[in-house]
Amino acid sequence: YISPIGEKLLREKHLFISQSIKQRYLGYAYSQRHKMVMRSDKVNELQAAYEYLEDIRDETKFMSQLESKIENKSLPFIRWKEGMFHIGDIQIQHGVTINRAIQLIKRRLDKVGNRKDLILKYGWDLKFGSNLIRLLKECKEILITGKIRFPLEYADDILEIKKGEWSIKQVLDYATLLEEQIEALDLSHLPK
Repeated sequence: YISPIGEKLLREKHLFISQSIKQRYLGYAYSQRHKMVMRSDKVNELQAAYEYLEDIRDETKFMSQLESKIENKSLPFIRWKEGMFHIGDIQIQHGVTINRAIQLIKRRLDKVGNRKDLILKYGWDLKFGSNLIRLLKECKEILITGKIRFPLEYADDILEIKKGEWSIKQVLDYATLLEEQIEALDLSHLPK
């Protein structure tokens, strides 16, 4: 069912596209790039810290008891900086118990979810990589044509990325090319 108001909105959808869509798409794409790269180099640290803390949880109660090991660099996956323990891409306060630290790390690893194995296998998050390219392609398409056509003509590229058939370098290089093409577009035909 679609109401008469809904029908009118669909007929007039072109009125909602403005020059600001470029920055909205690019902002979302940049966040996907950041998550793609951020997760790739941090999951191993998080996993190593989780396993280590699980092993010592019965004999060590507080994270602060690990300071000397961290200073000796015998725990390379945990860093001490500015009064916080840095593990992967999370920070844990000084007085936190080992059990609480394990909970925080597990929560962070759970956010990676079932993609953790893919991240560990490929070294980066394929889903965020495919989203990055999809967003940039959609942005370029909507700025040039005023709409996004479905099915996506670039769906094969997106699926190849999700399957791990592209390297992280290929994805980042292609993203840079698309960003340059988007930045070069003349948007004067769109309202501000």
